[in-house]
Amino acid sequence: MINQSLKSADLEGLGDHAHALKSSAGSLGAEAMFSFCKNLEQASLAKDLPKAEGICKQLNLIAERTLMVYKDFKNSQTDSA
Repeated sequence: MINQSLKSADLEGLGDHAHALKSSAGSLGAEAMFSFCKNLEQASLAKDLPKAEGICKQLNLIAERTLMVYKDFKNSQTDSA
């Protein structure tokens, strides 16, 4: 949803999606993702599309890393059960 909003230059939608993901990241303790989502939300509110594009590129990498860590954690919990 974030990438779709970015491609269509929908800064309001982008901010809404960044806010939702920020909340989820915060709940999970994913601090890096939380921080990038917060910055993306702020760039969206400031209507700074170039900044939002840069943050999204970094956010995609952070999201991949966060997912890998989560999967590793989940697997370690399954293995120890």
